[in-house]
Amino acid sequence: YGDGRSYNGGPIEIYHSGVDFSGTIGTPILAPANGIVVYTGFLDLHGNTVVINHGVGVVSAYFHLSEFLVNEGDEVKAGTPIGAGGSTGLSTGPHLHWELRIMDVSVNGDQWLTSTFP
Repeated sequence: YGDGRSYNGGPIEIYHSGVDFSGTIGTPILAPANGIVVYTGFLDLHGNTVVINHGVGVVSAYFHLSEFLVNEGDEVKAGTPIGAGGSTGLSTGPHLHWELRIMDVSVNGDQWLTSTFP
């Protein structure tokens, strides 16, 4: 899943495998479902990142955050604030890049926004 990205006219080597939501720095980012935080940290491309394991092979990731509101190992419930919107990493402005993976395969998160998570 995702659109191919070419930088400076080069070959397509990576894909945009998530959904971008515009926002402002500091906008609260909420967990969509119950889960366990398995990663919080900085990634060069994605900036400040939170990853949540929701079980049964469903993992969600949140990139470009301005701050973390959870730590690795925290259990979160749906609606728990996990971070704040930002523009860290390779970002052209404040937004949330949200990725959803099922069995380690990126899927179109739009299809899940109105679905019930496990």
